[in-house]
Amino acid sequence: MLMGKSEECSEERALIQNMEDAGCSTDEIKLFLEYKENCRIKEALALLSKHRSGLLDQIHKEQKKLDCLDYLIRKVQMENDCCPCACAGYVRKGKSECKE
Repeated sequence: MLMGKSEECSEERALIQNMEDAGCSTDEIKLFLEYKENCRIKEALALLSKHRSGLLDQIHKEQKKLDCLDYLIRKVQMENDCCPCACAGYVRKGKSECKE
């Protein structure tokens, strides 16, 4: 089924918006549209896959930061359970001993 000019423009605007929402750069969007216009679908898909891979790498890096913070939170909570801090009337002595 052939689309009219306004439908094509609307579809292209939606595609561009989707790519912007996905964090694609202006250059990536232009290149993708060029590939698509010239029926170079493999290249267009490779470009999207590369961008997706970059996003996934960012997610993994951010997940590692969250894991580090979770570890630190658990460590501080465990230390506090074992040895209440000085502001609660205790003085920390050594690594695991507390003295009132």
